Amino acid sequence: HRSYDLNRTTILATLAVQSAIEQARNAHLVGGRLGLVSGTTVGGMDATEDGYVDHIAGRVHATNFFQLGDCGFCAEYLAERLGGVNYLSTVSTACSSSLNAIGNAVQLLRAGRLDVAIAGGADALCRFTINGFNSFRLLDGDRCRPFDATRSGINLGEGAAYFVLETATSLRRSG
Repeated sequence: HRSYDLNRTTILATLAVQSAIEQARNAHLVGGRLGLVSGTTVGGMDATEDGYVDHIAGRVHATNFFQLGDCGFCAEYLAERLGGVNYLSTVSTACSSSLNAIGNAVQLLRAGRLDVAIAGGADALCRFTINGFNSFRLLDGDRCRPFDATRSGINLGEGAAYFVLETATSLRRSG
């Protein structure tokens, strides 16, 4: 594996994929057609923003921020780490990215193009996201209280979740 300084989105995704694989101990990740469908919105833009500030100031940033800011970097890194990935895709459809990634994986499984899929998504906060929601005056300065009639907006967070999905056929083959 190549050495990278990873952005927070990729770190969150790596931990979530490891957790999904550990929880799906009986999944058959080897020997079948494995797909990885990863959703993100601005994945890695936090590194791009920091790198851009350094670049403008004439400093060399610790990472290749143009590469790490690419939304597809996270999925490519995960696939390299997993090995044996036959299908790789990044979905970036704003807030619905992770759900669309899971939906795409299910369609690929149902169509018989994959035997096992790892699907989900990850995103870390960055100035772009915070400023975007703030420009619409949607952010609440207080802690999260989604069902309170006096709330004045949303709270943003970052996270990751992935699932190991496989067809009943692949389960029967192995069982």
